Amino acid sequence: MDALKVLYSLLKLSDLQQKLKKPFEVYVKNVGSTIVQDKDKIDEMVVRLLELKRSLDVVIRDAFAKDQTFTYSLREAFSNFINDKKNTMAWGTNNSKVGEMIAKYIDILLRGGLKAVPRSLLFDAKDRENAEKQGEASAGDEDAELDRQLEQALELFRFIEGKDVFEAFYKKDLARRLLMARSASQDAERNMLAKLKGECGYGFTHNLETMFKDQELAREEMVAYKQSLSNTSKTILDLQVNVLTASAWPNYPDIKVNLPPEVAKHIEKYDMYYQRKHTGRRLTWKHALAHSVVRARFDKGAPKELLVSGFQAIILVLFGELKEGDNLSYEDIKAATGFVDVELQRTLQSLACGKFRVLTKHPKGRDVDPTDTFTVNTKFVDPKVRIKINQIQLKETSEENKETHERVHQDRQYETQAAIVRIMKSRKTMAHSNLVAEVISQTKARGAVDPSEIKKNIEKLIEKDYIEHSGLDEVDKSGERRTQFDLNLETHNMSGNVFSQEVFFSSSSSSSDSPNAFRMRSPIAASSSSKGSSWYEAMNIVHPPKPLRILLHSLDRPAGAAQS
Repeated sequence: MDALKVLYSLLKLSDLQQKLKKPFEVYVKNVGSTIVQDKDKIDEMVVRLLELKRSLDVVIRDAFAKDQTFTYSLREAFSNFINDKKNTMAWGTNNSKVGEMIAKYIDILLRGGLKAVPRSLLFDAKDRENAEKQGEASAGDEDAELDRQLEQALELFRFIEGKDVFEAFYKKDLARRLLMARSASQDAERNMLAKLKGECGYGFTHNLETMFKDQELAREEMVAYKQSLSNTSKTILDLQVNVLTASAWPNYPDIKVNLPPEVAKHIEKYDMYYQRKHTGRRLTWKHALAHSVVRARFDKGAPKELLVSGFQAIILVLFGELKEGDNLSYEDIKAATGFVDVELQRTLQSLACGKFRVLTKHPKGRDVDPTDTFTVNTKFVDPKVRIKINQIQLKETSEENKETHERVHQDRQYETQAAIVRIMKSRKTMAHSNLVAEVISQTKARGAVDPSEIKKNIEKLIEKDYIEHSGLDEVDKSGERRTQFDLNLETHNMSGNVFSQEVFFSSSSSSSDSPNAFRMRSPIAASSSSKGSSWYEAMNIVHPPKPLRILLHSLDRPAGAAQS
């Protein structure tokens, strides 16, 4: 540090301090690229980048006398290596790996609070260290410190040119925190959402805000539902339901299971209540997201409350119906629950082979085989009354990670096609090079699109007769012939009213009374209904299983679908 300070001072005497700018940028790019490409320390990527940024800020402050030129150079260098395609391709994807890791780092902060923050990044580390030595609580404001850590992460987020990868992973992690009640602080969650809205605007956070609203509405809905049951006889089961707007939340698999009769009866009762109250809506139950509290008695100690997943609870209920000493075979459990082998094996493993073994596996072992049998572990003891039994859940698999990146890439293609049609609708005729430049300009905020990808999407739209070659190619100053395209008016000038401004897009499993789905401007035509105002839903747009194809459905009201 001292040597840099002396060097800068000497060069400044001759007004040559700018000579340090280029070597400084090269150093930052090289060190940053090394961190981003280091696959052995992927989980530490964001922490190492933050430490690098902080140390370089100190260099600029102490050695370069807060020279703004070096501040701008630092920002430029960070932006370059974070968005460098070579660093991205090192991970086998066209998407931003840094964006993914920033989302995961923020998830760690919002789940674990300050306990998850490395000491090297704490602003009040010395105060906390002294307090620990004296056996006292730190005088530092934990909420303020957590807010500063989130702001640091956002400093890296601002360097990312395309935010769609971050959005996809942040949305997935937020859903898990909300549904599993894993947030360390609701205030921190709201604060982070406000920061993202300030950075990226309403469109970026619209679905995230809908997720919070769904949680609030679900609580109100349950209060009303339980009031409607106040005159009926009480049961041993306390049902809590989260009704989610499907278009705002991540897609979850539909796993068919055989529910315990008491649970199935309550679900059917709630379904009927919801249908009466919200005519036309349909609930799709997502049992893989359920979690339960199961009360259990063992030979010793007080009764226990087992905090388990819905799948774990389904299996435990089977053993509650057995006589003492009876057992259930693997095949018996499979037939009773309807679980597929993979799901059944990992669920039984968590109950019989994990830290809290409330079931006993015969024969003993770490793996679950189809020939095994299971009994209740009547000798189970633990000092705690409430025991959380974690499901055997490996870290996000490479397949799941790849699927998320592919979904981001797929969404980017549809957004690119929408931008092409939108531009051509406005301009009618346009040269290829100008069209590519305009598409890049309109889509760069969401994610960088290669010119080759734009060309492929232009060709797809030509195949679908959305646009066509004009036949009037231009010749530029260099003598190169440039192809022009026209909007194919025959495709779009259909009878009926043209919704040329806004059409609400949603996935095939979603709809709502308010425009909670994606919004995209597109020249789509539809005929109006004589039955008052009609709703037009363009299906298979958000995550379509088939190539882009607009299907219009006229409904007297939106067919409300919800997840729970």
